[in-house]
Amino acid sequence: MEENEVLKNGFELKGRENRYVIEGVLGQGAFGITYIAKGWLKVTGSLGDDIVEAPVAIKEFFVGSMNMGRDASGFVQQTTKGGLAWRYAERFKTEALNLAKLQHENIVRVIDFIEANGTYYYAMRFVEGDSLDDYLKKKGPLSETEALQYIQQSGAA
Repeated sequence: MEENEVLKNGFELKGRENRYVIEGVLGQGAFGITYIAKGWLKVTGSLGDDIVEAPVAIKEFFVGSMNMGRDASGFVQQTTKGGLAWRYAERFKTEALNLAKLQHENIVRVIDFIEANGTYYYAMRFVEGDSLDDYLKKKGPLSETEALQYIQQSGAA
């Protein structure tokens, strides 16, 4: 991952009611970069509103091989509307909006969608711990019992 591909620590993103400050990179895949960020989230209760500080994971649509780069302000140089990168970005947006509708204990909750810097982001609750992939790299193959346990959790979700 090249340094100019990722948002710098301290970079601020603003949602409709929430704001986030990037603290680091959690990982990068084929269609995006996932960051750890500090979020200031609006919470509405029966006695009024409040702002709560909490860690969040933020996924950014960024395809280095399709994007034309990122400038110093963090703006992603996408290709033209209707092009391949744009069509994938629209799928990313649809994924975020669909994920936000899902509520289950085995699905990380999407809490915000942001359109900024020429691309899309979505913020999720941050869940501490390793990914299943990292767990398998450390532990090796799962026992049948443990594999069935993860399959049942995924199926329930």
